Amino acid sequence: HPGPAPAPAAPVTRRPHHGRTLPLSPAQRRLWYLAQLRPGSTEYNTATGFRLRGDLDTAALGAALDALAARHEPLRTTFHTVDGEGVQRVGAPRPVPVGTVDLTGLPEADRAAAEDRAVRGELGRAFDLEHGPPLRVLVVRRDAGDHLLVLHQHHLVTDGWSVGVLTEELGALYSAALRGERARLPPLTLRYADHAVRQAERAAAPEREASLAHWRRRLAGLVPLELPTDRPRPAVRAAAGAVHRFLVPAALTARLTEVGRAVGATPFMVLTAALQVLLARTCGRQDIALATVLSGRDRVELEPLAGFFAHTVVLRSQAEPALLFDGFLRAVRSTVLDAFTHGEVPYDEVVRAVRPERDASRSPLAQVALVLQNAPRPGLRMAGLRAEDAELPGLTSLFDMTWEFEPRQGALAGTVQYDTDLFDPATPARLADRLGVLLAGIADDPGRPLDRLPLLPAAEARQLARWSTGEAADLPETTVHALVAEQARLRPGAVALSYGDTRLTYAELAARADRLAA
Repeated sequence: HPGPAPAPAAPVTRRPHHGRTLPLSPAQRRLWYLAQLRPGSTEYNTATGFRLRGDLDTAALGAALDALAARHEPLRTTFHTVDGEGVQRVGAPRPVPVGTVDLTGLPEADRAAAEDRAVRGELGRAFDLEHGPPLRVLVVRRDAGDHLLVLHQHHLVTDGWSVGVLTEELGALYSAALRGERARLPPLTLRYADHAVRQAERAAAPEREASLAHWRRRLAGLVPLELPTDRPRPAVRAAAGAVHRFLVPAALTARLTEVGRAVGATPFMVLTAALQVLLARTCGRQDIALATVLSGRDRVELEPLAGFFAHTVVLRSQAEPALLFDGFLRAVRSTVLDAFTHGEVPYDEVVRAVRPERDASRSPLAQVALVLQNAPRPGLRMAGLRAEDAELPGLTSLFDMTWEFEPRQGALAGTVQYDTDLFDPATPARLADRLGVLLAGIADDPGRPLDRLPLLPAAEARQLARWSTGEAADLPETTVHALVAEQARLRPGAVALSYGDTRLTYAELAARADRLAA
């Protein structure tokens, strides 16, 4: 999430609810509604992987997972429709399903590919939200001392902060089970359902309408961002995705932190400003809106809970080319703080209030998202094992692109999750390279105008230089469409354009252009 939460809200009250039908939180309501529109979708599945080196005790792991689900109610919650509205019910503790795949019978050279197929198969399975559970676990055994652990959940019951909570506690529970002891975890004073009930009650608060009015003003007239895609945009977004990974080195990350500190901006604000400059330069427009995520935990007693607290806000900036970057960063800082102030309004309510033109081919209000995962992530520590984060394949994309950063040993590990219906792998890779050049230019001189900051990597710059050399051609003073029309007259049957198996003659191209202009 982008930074500290807003000022603490009213206390959360614990209420009896076991076995009762409970309301959904506003954030859950939006995902539940989308799940009804697209049954069987894996769009909101989320997974975390760990490579475990050492002797894994599968019985202790099963006991730890069961204890984790008994402790955190969202992991045993199911979702239902009552009178046309979504509700949730907390079920009794039950064993967490653990799938196992043993690859030790395969030749060692084939195990990596087989592991990837097993993981993709698990991540491609939808959750049965009505019958549950919303958590599944996969263990892939490469050899006696090498396992991949995958925690797979539906987003209705988890978020980035929750992953840190569950990871830390799973390690403590496993280690205790291995010793035959009971883990000493502090008691939870609240449950996720208490938060959901409070959120439902606060929907009628008078300050809610003031915040909605703010978002109507802030996002009025916003038009979709048209990234240059590799293929035409489908009429309906399918949310198929993949991931490109990159790294912002530690030395550059430290310099960017200093750039932010000079104007009172956080690293998230620096990344927001930089990405908005990249998108402005790429798309040829100044009005840039990014989606981001707030933690949603506005009380300290909510921090140890697992559940879907996070909610989305939109950050809109005007990246005017002549602005100096440090001045633009100050404006972005103000925008981010403003979003914090009004950030409790559920995203679906903001969408209804702003009323953008509905378009099934893209996400509403913002088509690109930015996330900085700076929630507490203590890591997985399991007795007798060395656990490392494992990179999992990304199979979905909620936006055209989602840029995510996570601090890692002073550096920033970056990913671009992108819509594969729109982009080839080379496109996010090229944009990530350009962002790296831009970030270095910002660190070198944050006082430069936005349109003067460097953007092209050395290889692209050399390619452009090659294209610009040679003798100048003597061309007539005319327009492209006039040249096409002339060729249509002289050579109507000649091929003008080709794409895959499709061919257009000059006559066909001229006819299409005339229809478009009519």
